[in-house]
Amino acid sequence: MMCICQLFYQFYLYPRLGPPLGKFNHLQMFRLGCFLYIPAYLCLPLLRHVASPDSDGGILVMTRKLFGCHMAMS
Repeated sequence: MMCICQLFYQFYLYPRLGPPLGKFNHLQMFRLGCFLYIPAYLCLPLLRHVASPDSDGGILVMTRKLFGCHMAMS
């Protein structure tokens, strides 16, 4: 999830909003990046409970990982 957000910010949002083409300077783009990063970082402890093997969500996460790896190998 963070990888997709980072790629979106780095290659789509930053060139369109930041220097030299956009109206924001480097400091304002840094603040925007922190504003987008901090909430996503704070969600990680919540996701840990979903992905743990003791919870019901762990089965869904592990199944997705299994099928994702299987599709990537073929």
